[in-house]
Parts: sequence; structure tokens; C-alpha cells
Amino acid sequence: MSTVIVPFVDCGDREWITAVMGMPFLSFYTSVIRVDTPRRVIVDDEVIVGPDVEFLPPGSAVPPFTRAVAMEFGGLFPVTTASFYYDFEDLETPTAPTTMSFFAGTLPTGGGFFATLQLVEGEPGPTNPVQTLRVLVDTGAQASIISRAVAANLSLPFEPDFRVDACGVGGVVEGLPGYFVDYVKIPALGDALEFSQAPFVVVDLPSPELGTLDGILGMNFFWNRNVTFEPSLLSSSFLYLSDPIPFAASDANVDLRVNLKDLTSLIECLEGPDVSPVVECLNLDADENGSVDMKDLTILQNCFSGGAPAAANCGR
Repeated sequence: MSTVIVPFVDCGDREWITAVMGMPFLSFYTSVIRVDTPRRVIVDDEVIVGPDVEFLPPGSAVPPFTRAVAMEFGGLFPVTTASFYYDFEDLETPTAPTTMSFFAGTLPTGGGFFATLQLVEGEPGPTNPVQTLRVLVDTGAQASIISRAVAANLSLPFEPDFRVDACGVGGVVEGLPGYFVDYVKIPALGDALEFSQAPFVVVDLPSPELGTLDGILGMNFFWNRNVTFEPSLLSSSFLYLSDPIPFAASDANVDLRVNLKDLTSLIECLEGPDVSPVVECLNLDADENGSVDMKDLTILQNCFSGGAPAAANCGR
């Protein structure tokens, strides 16, 4: 569903949600998200930086990519359109104005695009097989999610590795458990993507196919890549990924500059040696030694560029 939220949801830390553009739009257009072309807008005197987003007509050529993750459409019924659906009281106010349905005027059905994800905790073997998940692809999610059932099948401990506060259209949910999963594989045309110690938040979410989602594949795996979301309701759909974009190591907000905002973020995360950073600070561990410390501050100083573009791969 696509929503406009009034008043907006305040997520704290200068973040808020005012609207969500969902499947009713993405199902009919190819969406290109370019992190190598950051856009800056001013909202209430606050400079907001985000990737450039472009919507292309169906059949348009996609930008260059090196990986193509297959997606499959799933939902209760086939869906072809977004339509107004009126309430039963005044027959004027649409209760779900952009919910996807089979054709205009019919009951909303929902839907989503799913990809395959493979996870294992510990040494894989006959008694510890790789778990294959069917996960919802969500280009608006900053984190990736697994269900409690998946966490149990991975034999994760009761005590989580970290806890996070999640913010969405329903408001803020505090203290959700999270884990670093030992091994994650995303099958793809052009070679699979593999990750170690990948963070996942554990929460049960309803699936458009009924039941509970295995999980959500969010953009935390692809923060340094350009992403193209090419949907199709009748043929193969793909999530195209570019090669990693060369960012400076201390570019915390991924705006191609290392400036005072990055310094502020680093100071807030500075803990010292031998202290594992919280999940929100992982991208500030520039030397990847498992701590946000004075070494990372030195790297930031060496890469500092102010209002100019930072040197690509500086500090790496």
C-alpha cells in the first residue's frame, strides 16, 4: 500500500516519515535508486540527503549492473491496478485509495515481490543445514528482517546480539532483538552475493500470501550499490545491482562528502578500543577493527573534504 501520513511519524535523530510509496507504484514502473548521485533538499531548515530515484516506463533499458537477483510476484490474487475502494458509511472517503486489486473497484488484495535468501549459523553440515528463505524485497527498508520461526530454525540464542528501535508507518517500536548471522548468500545472475556477520532484526510480519513472512530483504545489504527494481506481473522480475560505489571510509551518511555531519555521527558513536559498536554505528568503523575509536577519527580527519567531494575509497 502507498500512504500519506498526517501528521508525520517522528522517528527521532532528525528522521521522520511523511509518506510511503509502495507496490501500487513500483509494480508498474522500473525504479532506479542511485546512491552515486545524492540529492539534497531542505525541509524546515534541515538539509536532507538521499539517493536519486527515477521511475522509468516499462520496457526501458536499465542502467549498467553486475548482479541480477531474481524476484517472483506473490499475493492473494493476481493484481493489475491500483484503485479507489470506498468505505461502507458515506461511500465518499476511500479507505484504501491505492491498495492493489485485480481490477478497478474490486476488493483490495495486496501483493509483493519475493527473492531467495540462504542463511546458516555456525558450521554448515548434515545436522546444521543451510536455511532457504523466501523473503519480501523492500527497497524502503533500512534493515533486513527474519521471523521468530527462522531465528529458531537457525538455533539462535535467546539473548540477542543487539536491540534496535524500529520506525515505520505504525510509529516507533522499541527494543526489537537483532542478531549477526554467520553466513548469508543471495543467489544472483552474475555470481551470488555472500556476507558474513550480517545483521537481522527479528520480528513477525504478516505476508501478502497469508501467514507470516520468512523475512524482508532490506537495503542494508546494498547501501553502497545502485539498485534497479524491475517488476513484472507476467514474466521474470529482477533486482539489478551495480558494483560497489567507491565511498570514502568516513562518509557516514553516504553523500560523497566527509564533513561536520560525519564528524558529529562519529563522536556520537565513539566508544574506544575493544568495544563493539552498536548496529547503528557499524558503518563508522572505518578500519573495520570492530571498534569505533580514535583510529577512525584519524581516518576521518585525513579524508575530511568539507563541501567538496571526498576522494573515492579514502581511508580504505
